[in-house]
Amino acid sequence: MADVFTLGGVTLDLDAAEAVPVRFAERFGAIPTLTLQRRGVPLPGLPDPWVGKTLTWSQDGTLYFSGDVVSVSPHFDDGVGWVLSYQCLGLRNRLDWFPHTDAATGVDTSVYNATPEDAVYYNPARAGRTVGQVLADVLTMPANAAAASALGLGNYTLAGGVYSLPAATTSDLAALTVIPPRPVYVTGEKLGDAIAGVLEQYAPNHWFWVDPDGTYRFLDKRTATVHTLTLGTDPIEPTELSRDAGDCFQRVVVRGQPIAVLALLKLSLGQITEDFAWGSSTTAQAKASWTQSQFDTPGAALDQGSCTCPSTTTVVVTSSSSTTSWSAGYWDQSHQQGTISLFASTVLDYTQVWSARVVACTPLAAGGTSTITIDNPLPHTSFDHYTITGLATGGSVVWTQYQIANTALWPRVTNQSTYPQPIINGTGGATLASTPIGIIFRGDGSTFPLAFTYRPSDGTIHFIAPTYTIANDAAPLDVWVYVPINTNPLQAVAPANDVQGDPQYGGTSHAVEGFRNTLVVTLDQWRDPGQLAQVLAYAADLLDSVKDTVVEGSVVYYGWYGTALTCGNALQVAGDDGAGSYTTGWESIAGLCIVAVEVEWTQRAGYPYRTTMHVSTRRQHYQPEMFLRPARSWMPLGSSSDPWMGMVFARGGSHDTSGLGDGLGPGSAPAPEGSDHE
Repeated sequence: MADVFTLGGVTLDLDAAEAVPVRFAERFGAIPTLTLQRRGVPLPGLPDPWVGKTLTWSQDGTLYFSGDVVSVSPHFDDGVGWVLSYQCLGLRNRLDWFPHTDAATGVDTSVYNATPEDAVYYNPARAGRTVGQVLADVLTMPANAAAASALGLGNYTLAGGVYSLPAATTSDLAALTVIPPRPVYVTGEKLGDAIAGVLEQYAPNHWFWVDPDGTYRFLDKRTATVHTLTLGTDPIEPTELSRDAGDCFQRVVVRGQPIAVLALLKLSLGQITEDFAWGSSTTAQAKASWTQSQFDTPGAALDQGSCTCPSTTTVVVTSSSSTTSWSAGYWDQSHQQGTISLFASTVLDYTQVWSARVVACTPLAAGGTSTITIDNPLPHTSFDHYTITGLATGGSVVWTQYQIANTALWPRVTNQSTYPQPIINGTGGATLASTPIGIIFRGDGSTFPLAFTYRPSDGTIHFIAPTYTIANDAAPLDVWVYVPINTNPLQAVAPANDVQGDPQYGGTSHAVEGFRNTLVVTLDQWRDPGQLAQVLAYAADLLDSVKDTVVEGSVVYYGWYGTALTCGNALQVAGDDGAGSYTTGWESIAGLCIVAVEVEWTQRAGYPYRTTMHVSTRRQHYQPEMFLRPARSWMPLGSSSDPWMGMVFARGGSHDTSGLGDGLGPGSAPAPEGSDHE
C-alpha cells in the first residue's frame, strides 16, 4: 500500500522532507484534519515553506484528503531536535472563506417559503421549495458558485453563464423532499456554515460532506451502506459497544390544545337557571319585586378611599365610608372579580395611575383596614387613593345573573372556541363568533345579542344589562348563551393503539430490553383537528428517534480500512472463534453509522495504520414546525365579529339603533324550546 502526498501540486518526497504523516481525523459533517510532522529539521523561518499551500493525500490511487496547510507548531525534542507539526484542513474549510451572496439582492441573506403576509420577503419563485431545492438554488447562485469553483469546490459545469451541479449532488438534493412550512432563512458570512445550518434544522439526519474531489454530498444517515467486520477474523480489537436505553421511550403521545366547542345552553331546557335570589328574597320573589332602579344601584360593588402600599403587590385600604365592611376574599376573582384603580397624588409622570385585578383580600371591619393583594405589580409604592369595582350585588342581580346547571362545565368554560360558529345577530345576519355571547328572545319573536361575564368558581353568568329590559320590559321568552367549552386535548399516538384501545410499544428498547415508557409531548401550536395526519407523522418521526436502544462506541481496526473514510457507511460486528461463528448481539444492529474516523500512522512493522471508527445509532428528530402546516380558519382564531358593538342601553327598554337596531323582526328567529311561539 502506498501513500502519496502532494504539496502545492507537487508530489511530496517524505524522506527528503524528513516528514511523516501522523494522523487523519474526520467527524462527518465537520472539517477533516490531517497532521504531518517534519522531524530533526531546522526552524524554517518566515514564510514557512509549507503553510498556505494545498495538500492532498491518496492511498493506492484513491484520493482521501484535499485541503490546505493552515498552521505549524514547532517543539524541541532532545532526541531528534526540532519537530514541526503541520495542521491541514480539508476542502470543507474553504466553504467558510467567503459569504453567502444572494443572486437577487447581493447581500448575505436569502428567504425561501415566505408567504404573501411576509411582505417584502415574499418571492413567488422561492415559495413552496423543498429543502433540496433551497440548497440547490443557493449553491448555484452565481457569486456563490463562482467563488466555490475558483477554490476547487463543487465540480460545477458552467454553460451560458449558468452554473450546474454534478449528478451526484443533484441526486442527493432531490431526495431532500421536505417542504419547510415556515420561511427558511439562508444567511451568513460563511457559506459552509449557512448550508450546514439549513441542513441541521430541516434535515437533521443528513450529513453535508465535501468529497475530497470537491463534490458536495448530502447523505442520509438512515440509509447508510452496511459493512460487517468479524471478531476473530478481521484485525479488530474486542469491540466494546455500549447499549443505553436510559433516554429511550417506546411510545409517543403528542398532545395539542383542547378542542373548545362553542356550546349552546338554553334557559328553556334548564341548561342555565335564573340565579336572582338576594337578601331574604327567593328568585321568584326577587322577580316579582324587581324595578329598574335596582339595576341602577349596583349594591356593594364599589368602594373607595385612601391607601398605603407596603409592597408592590399589596395595598392596605381604608374605606371613605366608616360603615363599609366585607368578608375575606370578597373582591377576589372567585367572588366579586374586583379591580382596584390607584392614584398617586405626589407623582406627576405616567405612573400616577395604575390598575390591577384583586387576587386576595383580608376582611374589612367597619372603620378598619383591609390588605388587598394584586396580580399586576406596582411601578412604585406612592399610591394614596383607591377605587375598587366589582360585580353588582343586591337587587341588581335580578334579570342579570344566571348559572350554568351542569357543574362539570364550570371549570371548562374558556375564552374562545377552536373554530368560530355562526349565530344570528341583531340585524338578522349570520355572524361568526368564537367568544361568549348571549341571545335574548323577546315576546314578539325577535332576538337581541347581549354580552356577559363569567365566574368559573360557581358557573355564574352575569349579563351587562337586565334581560327583562332587553326583552322590552318583559320576561324574555328564552335566554341562550354560547360558551366555549374545553373538551379533551387533541392527541396523536405512535405506535397506534390496538383495536381494543390498548397501548402498543416499539423499538429495540422494548423488544430487547422490555421497557414500556411513554414520552408525552405538548404542542402549544396544535389547535386544528385537521392537522392530525401531520402530527401523526411528527409523532412517528419522534418515536423513531427515541425508541431504539442507543448503541455506540469505537471499533479499532489494526490496519488500513479505507471504507471508513468515505461518508455514508455503517457497521455490524459478527464473531468467529475459529470453530465457527458465535453471537455478539451486534450482527444485525440497524443504523450503526460510522460518524467519525481516525487513521494513525503507527510507524510500526506489521500494521503501519490503525483505523479507529466511532459508531452510533443515535439519530435526531424533526422539529414539530416541519409537520404543522397553518391551521384551517375562516377568520383569525381568537377574533370574532362583535354583535353588540355600538349598542347603548337606554332606560325604558328602547335601544340605540346606531348599532344593532331593534334586533330581528317577529318570526325571523327560531322559537325557543318550551314556548308556544310560532
